[in-house]
Amino acid sequence: MPPEGTDDTAHSALSESPRFPGVLGHTTVQGHLARAIARGQLHHALILMGPRGIGKETLARGLACALLCRARPGLGCGECSICRRVLARNHPDLT
Repeated sequence: MPPEGTDDTAHSALSESPRFPGVLGHTTVQGHLARAIARGQLHHALILMGPRGIGKETLARGLACALLCRARPGLGCGECSICRRVLARNHPDLT
């Protein structure tokens, strides 16, 4: 049963081990972002920083899937047409 004051979708995203499509590692960051999405508290802007090659762009695309996916809201399925377009760098809302 979801905690009081939350819906089933939010509870589902909180109880699963979060993993955005295409993202390996960064489990702590993915967990924080998934919880923020589930609670409706994701900030309007995020800065992803670190050395080249650690997966900043991949994490950003996984986050975009989580936000845009209709099949698995809050986490992203990685398989629907929206997720495939995001991961292929071909979604009209992303640059």
